[in-house]
Amino acid sequence: MTIRAITFDFWDTLFYLSERKEAEKRRRMRVLGIARAMKRNGHNVDIRKIVEAYIKTGLYANDVRERWLEEVPPSDQVKKLFEYLRIKTNKRLLDEAEYSYTSAHLFIPPRIMEGANEVIPLLSSKYTLGLISNTGVTPGSMLRVSLREEKLIEHFRHLTFSDEVGKLKPSPFIFLHTLGRLGVKAEETVHIGDDLKSDIKGAKGVGMKGILFRRDLKDEEREEVDAVIPSLKDLPYVLKDL
Repeated sequence: MTIRAITFDFWDTLFYLSERKEAEKRRRMRVLGIARAMKRNGHNVDIRKIVEAYIKTGLYANDVRERWLEEVPPSDQVKKLFEYLRIKTNKRLLDEAEYSYTSAHLFIPPRIMEGANEVIPLLSSKYTLGLISNTGVTPGSMLRVSLREEKLIEHFRHLTFSDEVGKLKPSPFIFLHTLGRLGVKAEETVHIGDDLKSDIKGAKGVGMKGILFRRDLKDEEREEVDAVIPSLKDLPYVLKDL
């Protein structure tokens, strides 16, 4: 069947996942921002305790993701952090802390993947495009900023983020939700991503095709994908053979 639509992953597909130094800078910004929000609202807490609560919150959220394939949105992550700190909150404190928690992405933005600015406009003239991304600490609202700043957002018919739909890849729900919003059938759609389990197995589990964006691949893994590309620039040529 002819391919009518393409869905993309965000991290390490359209934008590079943060290097360790960048990730650490964002972590510090979140912790310090939360500390300042707490101080403005009358709570003076040792920064080490905030760091400890931040780590516990991340472990809690990851456990929920692994067990249930459910996303814990940043607003709930912040509430959990304050539970660990045993701090009584109000709306103002929660709102200020959540902004600090999520806005580090704006101050240390990710780099766009090589070829994305060329390939996405080209493909959008021939196919219906969608995006399916797990979010974690950085919500879809912030990832939209990156897409908008790179002038990519207008090329996508629909954007699906795990914090907004509650489920994350490889859950069938997040793929089927996107197909419904795009108005296409699974067999007419190919998903592009860098993770064999979340992206490829998730997409193929609902009947989509899967192209793995990765340079290193074991022979046995090649049998699970419809194609492999080392660069986004290869995608238009690979699509012709599907």
